[in-house]
Amino acid sequence: MPQKKDSTTHKEIHFKVYEDLSKMEDDFKLLKEAGYDPLQISVLGQVPNFNSDNNIKTSKVLNPIEMFWRKIIGSEILFGFFQNPEMGNVYIVGPLTPIFLNKLDGKTVGMLSAGPVGVFRGIGASEAQANYYLELLTNGKYILIIRASADEISKYRKILGD
Repeated sequence: MPQKKDSTTHKEIHFKVYEDLSKMEDDFKLLKEAGYDPLQISVLGQVPNFNSDNNIKTSKVLNPIEMFWRKIIGSEILFGFFQNPEMGNVYIVGPLTPIFLNKLDGKTVGMLSAGPVGVFRGIGASEAQANYYLELLTNGKYILIIRASADEISKYRKILGD
């Protein structure tokens, strides 16, 4: 009996850390010129502190962030935010958004203390990588996450100068 060939491609991950959004914006321009697939790239960043009980204030903070990413990536982006006890207020852009916002017992995965580490581990990061990049996020850095085949990761790394 002939064996079925597995048509799924093994996904790898690559992280890139940014001090500020202007450099990330420049890199997205390079990725767009190279015809990147937005379904392979997610971004995590901190949201300035706000009172979560005040929906008006929340929307005033989040709307400009969402509009910024719609301008960079396109209008069809996935965008959301969560409050994590260790990291504070975090926004997520891209295909990992539904994972971070998935609800368990009334809380999103991102809200759980170990939730973000679990997401990073689930997409292939080692525990050390997960803790390292989430610590950088907690300290105000922006994290770009690429999840793609090894060949595509190599291509993206060349474009980004990694």
